[in-house]
Amino acid sequence: MSSNYAPLTIEALEQILSDNQNYARENKSLKKDLLAARRQCWKCDKHISQARTNERKIAGSQMDKLKKQFEKEKQDLKLIYASDLERKDKDIERLEKVLQRRKQQIVILQKAVLQYEENAPSRHDPHPQKDRVHKRQFHN
Repeated sequence: MSSNYAPLTIEALEQILSDNQNYARENKSLKKDLLAARRQCWKCDKHISQARTNERKIAGSQMDKLKKQFEKEKQDLKLIYASDLERKDKDIERLEKVLQRRKQQIVILQKAVLQYEENAPSRHDPHPQKDRVHKRQFHN
């Protein structure tokens, strides 16, 4: 059997051994770097996760703050409208009382007119309205 490879010399074998040891050291160093990078990535992932959690907390607290502000403004508006409605209700009650008094005054005046007409001296004219119309036509 013939081999295409030349027999290795001791120096060549020592060189290969030295290269393999260098590769092994380099590989070991790269593995350490890889582990450190993975730890760093884990820390980064943890920091990103923490940042997202913080953002959610901040957004949640801002939402809570906005909700409280909205509720307060809503309550303020309810109070404003309630006091406005209360004032308008009082105005309506006052106007209804005025209306009742005016109605009573009208009834009193109507009774007084009826009483006056009953007590007034009787007229000789049986149709006073016709005469007035007739007089107006001739005087105009």
